[in-house]
Amino acid sequence: MQLFQQSEATAAQRRLFFHAVDATDGLTAETGLTGAGRISKNGAATAATSANISEIDSTNMPGRYYIEFTAAELDTLGIIEFRFKAAACAEVAARGQVVPFDPYDATRLGLTALPNAAAAANGGLATVDASNAVKVQSGTGANQVSLSSGLVTLAGVTHTGAVIPTVSSVTAIASGGIGSGAIASAELNNIADAVLKRDWTAVTGEAARSALNALRFLRNKWTNSGGTLTVRKEDDTASAWTATVTTTAGNPVSEIDPA
Repeated sequence: MQLFQQSEATAAQRRLFFHAVDATDGLTAETGLTGAGRISKNGAATAATSANISEIDSTNMPGRYYIEFTAAELDTLGIIEFRFKAAACAEVAARGQVVPFDPYDATRLGLTALPNAAAAANGGLATVDASNAVKVQSGTGANQVSLSSGLVTLAGVTHTGAVIPTVSSVTAIASGGIGSGAIASAELNNIADAVLKRDWTAVTGEAARSALNALRFLRNKWTNSGGTLTVRKEDDTASAWTATVTTTAGNPVSEIDPA
């Protein structure tokens, strides 16, 4: 069965071919026929064709004809029935099918949902651009995720490469957001190991009464001069924190009061 794209724009692709034989013996190819036929769009009432039939080659291909439909005659999806009858020839019945895709499109049959030629280098996957952008939204502001023009955007962080970028604007995890057992024991150990092995020289912005400052007293240089205890940072020069040292008779140091 011949396929026609709905409302086909190219005239040569609207041709339905058929063979006409003699009305008496039903076998001899009939030549020189002219006139219009009748069509029915998917079972609807019949109508005369807008064009007359055309003979292909009466000498080398006798009996072979085609009817060239108009775009309007192919505007209805489904079966299109064609009938032609002349006194000299037997009744001709031919059938085509009007479809919503382009049978002549070698790449994707004209279907926008299938990859086009430009996607061949991308493993057959369609290229995401401004024409087929997708946006998925689960909220606004920091909760919004969008895919547009080939870019992935998460709360203002735009990513175009193969490596996931640093995310700097993500909503804080709510209280109770990490339940018991949510992180595997092995990963908890990895976190603990990383804390213990962290090079203190890379840490900045620590609070005065932080665990880091407490540990500095055990590992870094400290001095006691003029009643002031000074605990140094990792360079053993800069002051990390100070404390007032109080002494009493019989007990060289009776109190240390951190600043």
